Amino acid sequence: MSKGGWFIVFAVGGLASSQAAPDIVNFNGVELICDARGCSSSLAKDNERAPNAQRASDGPAEECGEPIRVQHAAVTYSPSSDSPSDQEAQRQQEDLKAQQDMARWAFWMLVATTAGVGLIGWTLYETRKAAEIAADTLEQARKSAAATIAVAEIDAKPFVTLRIESEKGSDLVWDFASGKVGAREFVKTRAGNLMSFHDHQLWCRASNGGRSPAIVTRICRAWQVTEPRENPTAIDPANLPTEMPPSGTFFVKDLELPVGPQNQSPQIATDSDAVGLKGKKGDWLWFYGFLEFTDHTSSNRYVSGFCYLFDSSRPQRRFHTALPLTNPKAYWYHRRAD
Repeated sequence: MSKGGWFIVFAVGGLASSQAAPDIVNFNGVELICDARGCSSSLAKDNERAPNAQRASDGPAEECGEPIRVQHAAVTYSPSSDSPSDQEAQRQQEDLKAQQDMARWAFWMLVATTAGVGLIGWTLYETRKAAEIAADTLEQARKSAAATIAVAEIDAKPFVTLRIESEKGSDLVWDFASGKVGAREFVKTRAGNLMSFHDHQLWCRASNGGRSPAIVTRICRAWQVTEPRENPTAIDPANLPTEMPPSGTFFVKDLELPVGPQNQSPQIATDSDAVGLKGKKGDWLWFYGFLEFTDHTSSNRYVSGFCYLFDSSRPQRRFHTALPLTNPKAYWYHRRAD
């Protein structure tokens, strides 16, 4: 080899040895050799080495007639944002943001649904409350109407009972020895004032205390003598007794006797003159019974009871309204007839 050739070889070797060692980078399966001048592929280096090796095998370099020139294929490496790892990270971020948005919308939908359900519940409560108030108002109106109708019926229907009466100035008494009812009077004589007794009829009247006319259709008059504080035999208008005790009797008369409102009927005989019930001093004499009557339309039937007493131990009381000690409703009553 000539001196010029060896000089070139040593110059190239010194230059190569004076430079820093190159870095090897693996990019997508390709090894890159990077130094101060740039990056080149190891494949390009291999390609360069192969022809050079071929030339070296053919003979010494100086025989080629020209110096060896090493060609470097410069490959520049710059990281790209479109790498698969970056795209996956970006996709995950987008999915996370979408999930967060969906969760946020789901929360607000839940809030709106809850508010809607609460509003519906409040509406139902108010509706029920209004319905209850309306029902109470209707019930009060119904009761008021029923009370008004009841008052109207009370005002419209008659109330008839039987009252006893006697002549003015006479005291009606019961002569228990003879069994007669009469008047006790004082008669002036030469010997002085003497009490005299004579038979006298005990009268009665049907009295209408109602505001509409009535028609008396049946009257029952009963007499009975009992021991003191003993009740007479009760008479049921729907089930009349077939017989009375020996100390009692009764008379039933069917009739049609009109009685005006707030008025009385003409006098009705009690048949006291035909009774003839005897007793002893201290016995009680009962006059009792019932009246059946209708209103002026004859569509409603009623029955009323009455009961009077004469106590022979207290003749000054005369005949008076009596309330039996037991079961007084069997003697004094007013009700619709069955």
